[in-house]
Parts: sequence; structure tokens; C-alpha cells
Amino acid sequence: MAKYLKHLKQANKQSRVLTFQKRWPAELAEAAKAASYPAMFTMPTRCPVDGSVDDQLKAQKTGIAEFNKAVALLKAGQKAAAFGIQLGGARKPKRLYNRKALQSSIHSAHAISELSQLYQSAHREAGKALADRQRYWAEWFEYLGADAAADKDALDVIHRAFDDWQEHMLNRGLAPSSVERARNSVRAVLRWASSRYRIGWTIELQPLPSHQAPSKQHLNPEQQKQLLEAVVSHAGPTAAMVAVMMAGGLMASEIARLDVEVVSVTLASHKPYIVIGAGDSIVKKEARRRIVPIVWPTAVIDVIREHLPAAIERSAKGTDPSATVNKWMRARGIPTTGHGLRHTLSAAAQTAMVSPIALARIGGWSMAGAGISKQSLEYGRSVSDSELIDGLTEAAHEIWRHVLAMY
Repeated sequence: MAKYLKHLKQANKQSRVLTFQKRWPAELAEAAKAASYPAMFTMPTRCPVDGSVDDQLKAQKTGIAEFNKAVALLKAGQKAAAFGIQLGGARKPKRLYNRKALQSSIHSAHAISELSQLYQSAHREAGKALADRQRYWAEWFEYLGADAAADKDALDVIHRAFDDWQEHMLNRGLAPSSVERARNSVRAVLRWASSRYRIGWTIELQPLPSHQAPSKQHLNPEQQKQLLEAVVSHAGPTAAMVAVMMAGGLMASEIARLDVEVVSVTLASHKPYIVIGAGDSIVKKEARRRIVPIVWPTAVIDVIREHLPAAIERSAKGTDPSATVNKWMRARGIPTTGHGLRHTLSAAAQTAMVSPIALARIGGWSMAGAGISKQSLEYGRSVSDSELIDGLTEAAHEIWRHVLAMY
């Protein structure tokens, strides 16, 4: 077996899976013995004895993570349960432990590595929210250096991990707002754990540089045409997403929550459209419930009809659809982002001097600031109301008249 997999052993000739084995650090050997642990940390894995190198690497990685967690808890227990030193053989000092206190401390404590999973169990996040928090947690944990017990003594290493992570993110060119979002995601887990387990952490983060986010670049009619042509020439799930996102100012997360069956029916209409937030679907804000007419050229509509169902299913699986969309557009020289397509809709509507209430119903903007009541926006929103769909389709044609005139 490769040298880097030296901790994976076959426990005996009958074993069908490998066992991860690693000796305790010398300074913890006595504490491990007092806690009734074997001389070596031992953990069965799910990796078959004849498993591939990839399987063995995964087993080794899992074993090391569990070993580090056990070491962290043993160190915490060691501090809590040591009560004296006596001379051992050859006059070597030997530390004495209160065995019950040591075992109790180990079994009641948590390692920092466990906190994210405990938080998820309590909050049951799903989809993009879960994926983002797990990603931020994994990034931050890399800067922790080594696992540690979740106790008051860990505050210094927690702060140091935040400082190093923050510096690295800023050096990578991330906007302070993005850094703030990532930090807050991790800090939420730690604050919850501190309160839940009465640890007493007060987490203080370093200030971020002041920064004003640049406005999202919107596309002019020529660039809009370039995008629609790319949708046809590079047809696929992402292309379908991009076309729909520009049509109604959708965010990628909204596409992930669409109902495939409903979408297939509404797109088959002679005046194709998509309903955002139908029924009890979750939306970011109530104003985001809306109807989006699809008035693109026939070739673009064909791509949407064929590939949007696959895009919905893919986006709903928790991958990062926004990053996929942005990468797709960058690769085709389209100078904006998924969020920038929402600004493109707004700019096109302003240029066409379209009714604000029509724009609000298509793009999902709140009209409270314009003196238009929620009741007015709700009137006639029923999907069965063909008059509403006709009116919105007419407004959509007016919004996009400059790019449509190029076809």
C-alpha cells in the first residue's frame, strides 16, 4: 500500500474492509489510557480491502478527520481531569487523572468540526442556503489549522482563522460585501453553538475596507442580440436559463424553484410564459410572484422549451447555478452577470417607457415607492386570466422592441 495510506490496515485476515489506525500523540498517551482508549486510535472504514486508491484516499481523509477530533476532545479532557504527577519507572514523571472526570469531559464536549453538522440538524437548511453555508464553513475550517474542542480556550484560534481567511479572501479580490457574507455565515454557526452549549464565545471580527459595489452592467440591444444568438448556437440547460433570466429579470435561484410540469404547460401556450411563485412556492419577496412572457424569436423559444426542464432539475440539486450562468456568459464574451440581466430588463423597460406596473408584474419589483398598491398588483394575477397574459405579452414586446427589431 502506498506510503501516504500507511494508516489503513487490514485488522485481521477475515476483515473485508480496511481499518484506520494511528498512534496517539506521545503527550496524550497517558490520558488516552486513563480514558480507556486502546493504545492506537482505531476506526473501521467502509473501504474494501481491495478498494481503489481513490477509495483508500477518501477513507484515509475521513480517518484523519476523526482522529483529529478525538485528539481535540482528549486534550480538553486532559486539562479538565488532571490532578497530579508522580514519578513512574526510571523516575519518569507520570500524570494522574480523575478517570471519571476525564471520560465525562470527553463524552460531553464537542469538537469545532462537529458544530456545522449540529447547526444543520437544528435548522434544517436546504438547497443553495445549505450549499453556501457548507462551502463557507469548509473554507474557514481550513484556516483553523487543527481541530479543537469547542470551549472557551478555542476563541483565540477561532479569531486567528477568521483573520487569515479574511485576508486571503481580500487578496483574491473578493468584494468586502462578499467577505462579509461569508464571515457572517460561519459566525452564525459559532454564535448558535456558543448559546446552545453555553460556551461563552464573544466573536469579534476585524473591520473590512469601505467599498461601494459597482452597478451591475446591463446589456445594450446589440449585446442582447449577441446573447440570444449564443443561446441558439450553444443550446443547452444553461442557455435556456440565460434566456429566461433576461426575459423576466429572474435570478438563478428562482429557476431552481420552478415546477417542471407547470413550466412545460405554460411554455406550450401560443403566447408562452412562465409563472414565478405559483401557489405556495417560496419566493424572496411577495412582489417576486409574477408572470414572465417569453417573446423571444422562435429559435430561442425552442431552446427554452427543450432544455429549461433539465435546467430546473439541475439547479434544484444544490449546485451553484449563478456561477454556472456567469461562467457561460464569460466564455461567450457577454459582459455582464446573471444579476446584470435583471438590470438589463429594467434598463430596456425604462428606454421603452413601459408602464411601471407592467414592469413590476414582469420583473417582480415592489411598487410601494411609486404609490401603486399591492391590491392593484394582485388584481387579475390568476394564470387563467388570458387578458392579463395578453397585456403583459404586449408590454414585453415593447420592452424588447429594440432587440426584436434586429431579427
